[in-house]
Amino acid sequence: MSETLRSGSAKYPIRSVRFKYLRNFYPSRPYLQPNRYKDDKAVVQAMRRLHAEQELTPEQARIMAETRPREELHDLQSDPHELHTGSGAALQARAGRGKSSEQVTVTPWPGCWEI
Repeated sequence: MSETLRSGSAKYPIRSVRFKYLRNFYPSRPYLQPNRYKDDKAVVQAMRRLHAEQELTPEQARIMAETRPREELHDLQSDPHELHTGSGAALQARAGRGKSSEQVTVTPWPGCWEI
């Protein structure tokens, strides 16, 4: 079983050359969940301290959020560092399909999400 599934942060990514779509199956769980390996690292401890002191930028503070969106859309051309998130509905609008995110069927083979 993958570390992602064991940690309870299962995400399902679909990527084209321009877009990356993530479906978070556990949106009620934080991005930075407790983990014995990483929690002892100085960088994680510094991030937690700076977050508590409200010293992080909005982009830096995103990883400290208590919840995550159910869907994320990243435009890799205009935002290669994936700092700004769109939604599955925005993906459909860009793709011109006019469907809501609930009407999208995600299938796990290469090339299934050509945009």
